[in-house]
Amino acid sequence: MAENPNSIGQIRELIFGETIGQIEQHFKALEEKIAGLERSATDAKQKLTELESQSGALEKKITETANDSTRVLRKELSDIRDSLSQRIDALANTTTNRLELSEWFKEISTRLKNTQSD
Repeated sequence: MAENPNSIGQIRELIFGETIGQIEQHFKALEEKIAGLERSATDAKQKLTELESQSGALEKKITETANDSTRVLRKELSDIRDSLSQRIDALANTTTNRLELSEWFKEISTRLKNTQSD
């Protein structure tokens, strides 16, 4: 007995029709959610790539700024060191000159005393 394919489809539709329709709707909803998640994942990946690029640029800028600041501070420190060295030398010369002047006055005083006693 040859069965009519239409009759089997009709029987299946009668038995499983509502359930298959619900399953198809459920699969369609799941496919839409998966597509949405894939779009979200692609967007997140693109944003992450952009953030990594910005982070790299920011890190480079921070490094450059730190290097520039270090260079400027080293120059200022060198200038201060040179200035202090010059001031110390000037003070040493002044102190030496005072000591020499003091010794000179002592010598004059001694000579004056010697000339008065003569």
